[in-house]
Amino acid sequence: MSIRLYDSAWVRIEGAEQPLQAFKDRQNPALFHIGDYRYDVDGIVAKGTEGAPKILGILSLQAMREAGIRPNYNSDINP
Repeated sequence: MSIRLYDSAWVRIEGAEQPLQAFKDRQNPALFHIGDYRYDVDGIVAKGTEGAPKILGILSLQAMREAGIRPNYNSDINP
């Protein structure tokens, strides 16, 4: 399965019970923050990010609805 991250995507990561949202890094637009970890656009752990869990997949709109996630974006919480 191919992963292609985008700003505000909701993803499932290994070991997390709930989906997490991806945010584009403001200093390096080639990277994304998911929880406490950084990944590149292809979902590969960024250099210098130790112990990052594997991304299992990006949630579709239907999966977001089923998980009770509202598909809105709030740039005020973007790290």
